[in-house]
Amino acid sequence: MIIGLTDLEEVFIKDLNLQFLQIYKVNSLLGSGAFGVVLEVTNLISKENSALKIICKRDQSVYNVLIKELDILRELSHPNIVRFKQILHSPDFAFIEMEKMNGGTLQELLNKHPQGLEECTAAAIMKDILQGLCSIHDKNYIHRDLKPDNILLNAISAPGEANVRYQAKIADFGLSAEIKYGIFSGQNQIDDRMGTTLYMAPEQAQGQLYGKRVDMWALGIIMYIMLTGTHPFVKDSDNEYSYSNRIASSDLQVSKNLQPIAKSLFQHLCSRTLSERYQAAQAIKHPWITRNPHDEVPCTQADQMRIMEASTFFKRAQSALLFMAVAKVSSESSIGNSLSTDYLKRIEECSAGESVTSGDATTNETQC
Repeated sequence: MIIGLTDLEEVFIKDLNLQFLQIYKVNSLLGSGAFGVVLEVTNLISKENSALKIICKRDQSVYNVLIKELDILRELSHPNIVRFKQILHSPDFAFIEMEKMNGGTLQELLNKHPQGLEECTAAAIMKDILQGLCSIHDKNYIHRDLKPDNILLNAISAPGEANVRYQAKIADFGLSAEIKYGIFSGQNQIDDRMGTTLYMAPEQAQGQLYGKRVDMWALGIIMYIMLTGTHPFVKDSDNEYSYSNRIASSDLQVSKNLQPIAKSLFQHLCSRTLSERYQAAQAIKHPWITRNPHDEVPCTQADQMRIMEASTFFKRAQSALLFMAVAKVSSESSIGNSLSTDYLKRIEECSAGESVTSGDATTNETQC
């Protein structure tokens, strides 16, 4: 394990045929753990400041996770996903150069604001995370470990502005996975219990099949913590087992109330019913995110199904009424045959799913 500058003096980077200190100037230690260390460095070739993660290759399991993470990051290029720059190798170590963020992690910001962030700040951070998630989910990946420690921030101070604004980026894809669908079931086949328990969705914590919506549950937890400074569902008496069971089987009561429009989004993110839980593309259009109170609250999948069922019922009712009218005209009118032909034509149109018109009036399906 590398523990100091003296160790780095001996490291030879075979990719560039240079010594480590010919490529990087070490500025500070950003973090350390069982996997290795993270340094803030200046790349002497590109002149950019970067975060450099140093991993020992001798720990094969850690190294394999790292390579998997890099494979995913290479596919994800988005302003709200931390940028991978390059990976270099020595005989014993891998050096992963990443974009350096100047504002630390979201967890560090929350530690400075134990009562929660201002709503506009929380909404802006949520929007950034959602934009990154849309890209991740569009590429058919799940992050699986969204939490404040894995959200990095850039502090942006514009001239004349009293408050600091933040740009948020999603980081740490070590537990991420590609979604795969069963040929026969059509369901996502991920059931690993991966992630951080306090941010796991019920289906994830219980080891059931799950998909992209586990990231949305985690984002709902993050949103609530940003607004209140507390976790919505944790009790003082909870351990990992009791918490996992309770979120999967009990009615969940939040510890603090939110404003109605914020509560609407939170409930659509932390719904146990999957069809009532937003996907990223729906959540990003919510008026709490757009900050426009005139925007409509997006429909969930369950809402769309209810609208479709209502539309189908309406069409069937139209067909029944027209059929009754045809029968009545045919039996009572001397011109019933010609009228019946017209009504029958309209019944066929209705049954085919076309709009039923009368004069200038048109009845269409309700749109969500």
